[in-house]
Amino acid sequence: MWFFAFFVEQESCPEFGPIRKGSVSTVVQRTCFLAYPVEKSDEYGFFKECPSQVLQQKLMDLERGFKDCFDKRQPLKRLPVFKRKGKGDSIRFPQGVKLDNRRIFLPTIGWIGFYKSRSISGKVKNITISKKGERWYASIQVEQMIKIGKHPSDSEIGIDAGINYFVVFSDGRMIEGVNSFRKHEERLAREQRKLSRKKKGSQNWKKQKRKISRLHHTISNVRSDFLHKLSTETSQNHARVFVEGL
Repeated sequence: MWFFAFFVEQESCPEFGPIRKGSVSTVVQRTCFLAYPVEKSDEYGFFKECPSQVLQQKLMDLERGFKDCFDKRQPLKRLPVFKRKGKGDSIRFPQGVKLDNRRIFLPTIGWIGFYKSRSISGKVKNITISKKGERWYASIQVEQMIKIGKHPSDSEIGIDAGINYFVVFSDGRMIEGVNSFRKHEERLAREQRKLSRKKKGSQNWKKQKRKISRLHHTISNVRSDFLHKLSTETSQNHARVFVEGL
């Protein structure tokens, strides 16, 4: 749907001139006008197999991208681009979802078991299903009232991003980076050489491709784990954190 809607916008206004301030539902209106005959075609007939709300959410994402592009208050303004298949794939269900302990109900798909990494409390607003590597993730957005109390500590600390060290704290501590990519660089290069020797599109090529994808996912997880642990430790032990402005 992102590709189709973006193509409609390029054909209707190649220089993106009509999309200005005040044109809020330009993308949705133009695409919905052509949606019905497109669903009847052989090329885009698979749209009927997808829940309509998922397609509408994707149109809203593209519309928001166009609005942000011409918003002077946005620091990083750029036009939306075509998305590459397999990178950042996700769908969002705004309603019709149900939760039952370790099961989740998605419209059209049905009940699916999932690993419950944390307790879920509050009113469910929407659920986003995304794919990273070979794994699927469910991000559940909930609405709840949380009482924010006073921080148990009154200490302050400053953080400076360094070159030889990842960060340097004002109390003298120096934290070295995890260097996740460097630790897996040789293994990644070895697996990529194996991929280059295989015929593109073959089963062995796809198998090796998945192996490299898992390795990239491991590198990303090691980096994220390091950042989350460092940020959690800092926020729990200090009430105020000052960061260098670059």
